[in-house]
Amino acid sequence: MAKKEKVKPEIKEFKNYQLLEGLSNRALFQIKSMLLERNYKKGELVFKKDYPQVVLYFVAKGDIKIYLDNDGEEIELIHKKQYEHFGEMALVLDSTRTASARAEEDSVLLAMTSKDFHEFVDKNPKAGVTLLFNISRYLSEILNRSNKKLEDNQK
Repeated sequence: MAKKEKVKPEIKEFKNYQLLEGLSNRALFQIKSMLLERNYKKGELVFKKDYPQVVLYFVAKGDIKIYLDNDGEEIELIHKKQYEHFGEMALVLDSTRTASARAEEDSVLLAMTSKDFHEFVDKNPKAGVTLLFNISRYLSEILNRSNKKLEDNQK
């Protein structure tokens, strides 16, 4: 039978992020220590398409719009709100951003660099597998939704 861990107040909020699901309190404390808090004002750019992809963001507070710029016309892809994350491809791909992100209201983001992520996985293989599984599951869900949307548009 799995041992239940008592959640410490300092990491209680992290239990709400899908990407961190199933991680031990110890692993959550380690991740918390790696995160950098970044504050964005309404309208401020978080990153632009084609910027280097090196940071994953957790939304601690606010609303972040992910969008594409099509010759001056914005194509909204999704909004990310509290307890959601974005930029996870930065952890597994050495490429550039595929979309832009902007704060739609004053927002607080917690940033994890790909370097810190890789060090965490190297030092914590069991937690690393859980984290990589969560990323894979999340990206698979996005792919399934995209396929469904394309399929529905074909009808």
